[in-house]
Amino acid sequence: MSFSRRQFLQASGIALCAGAIPLRANAAGQQQPLPVPPLLESRRGQPLFMTLQRAHWSFTQGTRAPVWE
Repeated sequence: MSFSRRQFLQASGIALCAGAIPLRANAAGQQQPLPVPPLLESRRGQPLFMTLQRAHWSFTQGTRAPVWE
């Protein structure tokens, strides 16, 4: 089976439109929100110094992902 240029463009347009349709993701159970640290504000143009440390975060029970915080 061969595609004509017109059929290819039509199929490509349909595929692009189908990919743009938002789908609802259903998660099983209660979702745990990510912790967001407070915003740091510089005082009088002084630099801010931050340090990173390794940690682990669990999105689901029994699994741990390495993260930096």
